Amino acid sequence: MEFKVDKDFTESAEKLLGRLNYHKYFFDSGISLQSNCKDILDDHRELFSPDVLADLDRSIYNENDHEKIELFKVFVSNMIQTYYGSEHIDRLNNEFIKQAQNPENKGKNLLNLIPAIKTERKREKRNKLGKQYSELSKELYHNLELVIEKRNETSTLLGCNDYIDQTRSLCSLDVESTEKLCNDFLSDTEYIYKDLLGWQLKNKLEIRIDDARHEDILFLFNSYELKDYFKQTSADKLSTRFLDEMGINLPGSIKFDLNNRLTKNPDARTYPVSVPDNILISVNRIKTAEDYDSILGQIGKSLLLGSINIDDSFEKKRLIDPTTLEIFKFLFEDLIFEQNWLQRYLRLDTDKNFLEFLYLKKLFQIRNLCLNVLSYRLIYENNLHQALEQISELYQKSSFIKPNEHMVLLNLILDKDTPYYSFRACLLESYLREYLISRFDEQWWREIDAGRQLIKWWNQNSGLTTGFLEQEIETGPLNIKKLIKYFEKAF
Repeated sequence: MEFKVDKDFTESAEKLLGRLNYHKYFFDSGISLQSNCKDILDDHRELFSPDVLADLDRSIYNENDHEKIELFKVFVSNMIQTYYGSEHIDRLNNEFIKQAQNPENKGKNLLNLIPAIKTERKREKRNKLGKQYSELSKELYHNLELVIEKRNETSTLLGCNDYIDQTRSLCSLDVESTEKLCNDFLSDTEYIYKDLLGWQLKNKLEIRIDDARHEDILFLFNSYELKDYFKQTSADKLSTRFLDEMGINLPGSIKFDLNNRLTKNPDARTYPVSVPDNILISVNRIKTAEDYDSILGQIGKSLLLGSINIDDSFEKKRLIDPTTLEIFKFLFEDLIFEQNWLQRYLRLDTDKNFLEFLYLKKLFQIRNLCLNVLSYRLIYENNLHQALEQISELYQKSSFIKPNEHMVLLNLILDKDTPYYSFRACLLESYLREYLISRFDEQWWREIDAGRQLIKWWNQNSGLTTGFLEQEIETGPLNIKKLIKYFEKAF
């Protein structure tokens, strides 16, 4: 028997996703000052019954449809979580707006403080901004606790013990193995990271690593060379030339908002309002290398969505493996770590020290992702104060600087994807990059055959699962060796 989602369900879900993504885009981009997802979701409450999951018996469907069924389970469980948690997330979002409007906060809130810290040259002011972030976070402790509690409660409705158990069972993720891989990566890169970070802090900021704070690291990786060399961030100019060389067109249906607004979310995000004909991207530019990460990463995700045929079914348009989207995000944003790519498309004459600094930034990002993976369970298996204490201890031990545990907490609660997905995608991208190099060229990003291969994969739409990709590039059991090799070559 072939698996197919009920027509009434798909029609209602498509309308909901269009309205919801549009609303989120307007709020996150800072255009709208009111978050009201709950009312939109209430109009489609028939979609959020756990019985939808209970009716899915894989044994009665074709074996080829089993991955599609798993993706549908992930889709439905995520939508149910969104529905039951919408009131608390709306309240949290609207508190951010109130913070920015409060004269005592001088226009600052928990969203725009992050870019302010990243670009503040004076350490005393950075520390004040970091302290303000912690103080504003404490005002929202009760709201954050409600979000966590509701997610755990909703997971029990779905037949799971808690939110982490839901991630483990419904999303077919081996949480424990992922955490082990993260611990292994942290251990294997500890010496080189601490040594290079200490050197860069001392030479660029005149700060000893023992005295450094998380705010200092955020500024370090958005300052000096990474600010002076990365200034022009037109999405069209950045993407058109190298995509053309691969024979890839950036569809007109993919639209960027690069304008800065007071309450704009600092995280770059893609909003598939209608696949493939209306895909919106919001990027908060801070005029440094991070803008290039953000734009290129969202191009990688949106090209997959933009390659889907407008007449395809709901399943092909909407049941996209979230890890697969993250893989192509990593693949494209990592282009700024390619020396030849930088020289060819950005006209940057890079030297060894500059490239080493870039790779240290990348190593910081992946180690931070590993720490997020290890922190995620702490949030949902402890009360808020215990979680914050344990996160602080974990980061202090493994990042070698004074952390801001409130930033970690808020980021993990508000991020729509779990760090487990992101870390798995990071690992798979290291395999995919090596595959493209070995099959096409060291500079695969200028080869038209490589572009054809990417398009061929993207045309698989919902069939492009991580399982399919692992078979295509013959990964075998995933490990961290290729990721480690990436940095060994750089350093």
